[in-house]
Amino acid sequence: MVRLKRCVRNPHHWYSDHSARCPWCQMLQENTSDSFPNLPGDHLTRRQTSGTNTPVAPEIHIPVAPQVPVATSTSSKRWIYTGAVVAVIAIIALVFVISHASSIASSISSGVVSPDLYPEIQSQAPSVSQKINEGYKYLQQKEYSRAASIADEVLVTDPKNINALKLKGTVLRQKGDNEQSLTYFDQVLQIKPNDGDAWAQKGWAYQALGRYQEQADAFDNAIRIETNIPQTKYSWYGKGQAFNSLGRYDEAISAFNKALQLDSNYVESYTQIGKVYRNQGKYSEAISAIDKTIAAKPEYVWAYTEKGWTYEKMEKWNLMLDAFETALRIGGDTKLQSQAWDGKGRSFFHLKRFDDATSAFNTAIQLNPARFETYTHKGRLLISQGNYREAITEFDKTIERNPAYSEAWWNKAVALESLGDHEGASTSQAKAVSLDPVKYGSKPLTAITAQQTPSKPFILF
Repeated sequence: MVRLKRCVRNPHHWYSDHSARCPWCQMLQENTSDSFPNLPGDHLTRRQTSGTNTPVAPEIHIPVAPQVPVATSTSSKRWIYTGAVVAVIAIIALVFVISHASSIASSISSGVVSPDLYPEIQSQAPSVSQKINEGYKYLQQKEYSRAASIADEVLVTDPKNINALKLKGTVLRQKGDNEQSLTYFDQVLQIKPNDGDAWAQKGWAYQALGRYQEQADAFDNAIRIETNIPQTKYSWYGKGQAFNSLGRYDEAISAFNKALQLDSNYVESYTQIGKVYRNQGKYSEAISAIDKTIAAKPEYVWAYTEKGWTYEKMEKWNLMLDAFETALRIGGDTKLQSQAWDGKGRSFFHLKRFDDATSAFNTAIQLNPARFETYTHKGRLLISQGNYREAITEFDKTIERNPAYSEAWWNKAVALESLGDHEGASTSQAKAVSLDPVKYGSKPLTAITAQQTPSKPFILF
């Protein structure tokens, strides 16, 4: 015979005296536990009372001392174990993020650490890594002196630190001291011959120095070494520029198309293809190619400057002036503005606005004294005005910055010939021919007088 007894906690509950605890209270406690988050909650609104269901208000649970359950369901254990594992993983991840947040933020915000360079920086001692990253931040902000000081500080204690050497070399290159920058990149390559970033940096330095074959070779080495797509596309881009300068136009277009294959959004390559077409005398094709860049990136300043140079070849002086004024309205760093002012100066010269041309050239030089071409352009203007000695001074400024710039040597020869210095003119002419035999090998050297230029001044360009 089954005997019933009344629950001590809830007198409405009756249960068999074979049970140690009231099963109704035990069920209610278990079903309101956090171990069962997915169970329906309708049991919270009804109670079992003498065979009838009476609606009541939700219970207020008074905290009691935890009890050890007699038995735990399989589902409850699974949730407990899962929760514990998730908590442990979350704690580990949080510790990792906190401990690495500083170095990660520093590298990302610098914007100048190449993907292959970043692991090397972080593999160094934390203090050295922090200094190098700080140096690249200053480089990005064009605070060259501070960036160079950090590189020098690291190199004092570690003369073979690859990242410090590359930082110092890049600072020098950005400042226009390309010849000196090469010595630092060469030191890197003596330590690590397969450093693609160092080869690419050498390529840009060679371009600034007008050493185009060496530029092509440097980028070719970078392409063979690099495996990172963004880095590789930039090297194809640089290689294309070298081939264009060397007159290897088909190879140049192929290189720019390779950059586009690696990244179809790298529309700057269309502007470079336009430059190749311009050098081939295909001016309409050049404008069309450059316009592809402008359509995709209307604020890309270089596209407008290159469009301006193309209009110069087409002898469309007003369109040329408009292109450079658009570039100046968009803005950009001092190098971009310097090129645009240089273009305005040439536009004004063609339009016979000589005073405006002189002012524009001076502004370009003030913004970027390292832009060697502008001195030659100003020198040509001075020749047209009969100021031959002043023109020679300007050509010498170009030669000082880039001894391989053949146009400066040729125009210096013209100025010397105009002064009657036939021997000096012959020496400068020979130098120009040796640097660019295709352009100057069969070109006759004739004196230019101020009276010759008004009819068609653009012949000087």
